[in-house]
Amino acid sequence: MKEMNAEMPAVGIMKLHEYPDAVWYDVACDCGSKDHFHSIWIMKDSETGLVEVNISTESTTDFWSKNLEYDYDDKFYWIKSVVDEIITRSKLIWKILIHGYVKRESHVLLNQQQAVNYANALLESVKSMTDGEKEKNETTSLG
Repeated sequence: MKEMNAEMPAVGIMKLHEYPDAVWYDVACDCGSKDHFHSIWIMKDSETGLVEVNISTESTTDFWSKNLEYDYDDKFYWIKSVVDEIITRSKLIWKILIHGYVKRESHVLLNQQQAVNYANALLESVKSMTDGEKEKNETTSLG
């Protein structure tokens, strides 16, 4: 298998902003839909020195699951599908009321090159924050 190197500029990875202690990327889904993209913040905590990776995305209800029995050729399909979606959303609301949270998942499709670029973006962000911290410490100790 051919070894892949990270690209510059990186396909599927867009750096939106860079700060001394944080970098913000958008990661596109290979399917082309903007509904699947991930927004990634990579931040360094100045007190603990730990790096936090925050991945956010919009998630949808599991609209493909059915609570009611109906077929697409049913003459009341649209009514049953609306009622079905109301049941699904009511279950989510109930879980939030009882447990205080709902578990959701999100997926982003990456081709091989995008995956390499994604990993490299994480590595480079952590490296730049670490290098920035070293420079800051050297400047402080010299002054």
